[in-house]
Amino acid sequence: MPRRQHTVTKAILKRFADPKTKRLEEYDFPSDTHSPEKPNDVGYVLDFIDYDAQRFEDKWQKSEQKIGAIYEAFRRGALHTDAKAIDAAKNLIALHASRSRTMS
Repeated sequence: MPRRQHTVTKAILKRFADPKTKRLEEYDFPSDTHSPEKPNDVGYVLDFIDYDAQRFEDKWQKSEQKIGAIYEAFRRGALHTDAKAIDAAKNLIALHASRSRTMS
C-alpha cells in the first residue's frame, strides 16, 4: 500500500525542478526554512487515503499520464483548441481538486 500519496502530481513537480540538480526548493512554513528536495520527496501526504490506496493511485495515474498532451499543446500555442489537451487538463484539474483536503 502506498503511504506517500502525492497531492500534486509528480510530473508537474518535475517541471519546476532545477534542470541541473533535478531538485525543488521546499519551503517549510513552521520553521521558515527551505531546502532543495527531489520532486518525489515533496507534495505528498502520508496515508492521505488509507483504504484501498493502490486502487486510487492506479486510477489517478491514468489522468497523470496524459499531462504530456497538455505540455505539447501549450508549446504549440494550441492549449485552448486541442481537444485531447482540454480533456486532459479538465481531468487533471478535477484530480487535483479531489486530492485537495481544502476541497472537502
